[in-house]
Amino acid sequence: MLGRPKKLRKVLKEPDTKQFSPRGHRGRPGYNELKVEEIEAIRLIDHMGLKQTEAAKCMGISQQTFSRILRNARKVLAEALVLGRIIKVGGGDFKIAVLLILMAVVLSGCASIPIPSSIPIPNEIPIVSWFL
Repeated sequence: MLGRPKKLRKVLKEPDTKQFSPRGHRGRPGYNELKVEEIEAIRLIDHMGLKQTEAAKCMGISQQTFSRILRNARKVLAEALVLGRIIKVGGGDFKIAVLLILMAVVLSGCASIPIPSSIPIPNEIPIVSWFL
């Protein structure tokens, strides 16, 4: 019996930095993996100061799922910092929130909002499936 497929988490963009390494560590340190949706959770809560319910809505997931992602992200970061390990960023179950960026531009009435060049703008945006 197969489990339920994971719902893709919405992220604004993929992180520019893919790895963080400690300096002054002898030998080859191990590494911890931080998923893209985990770094997005850290960005929304710790960097932008959103509440968990708001951040969960931004990512299109339940508050309970968001809390689990955030808890895991903080565990990965804490372990890497305490043990002097490399943090590799990548992978996960996510999709780029192109529609949210385009909606912000339209609703603000300001086309001067910068859209990161790393975000691909598709010819067709499946608006209905985005909100399901």
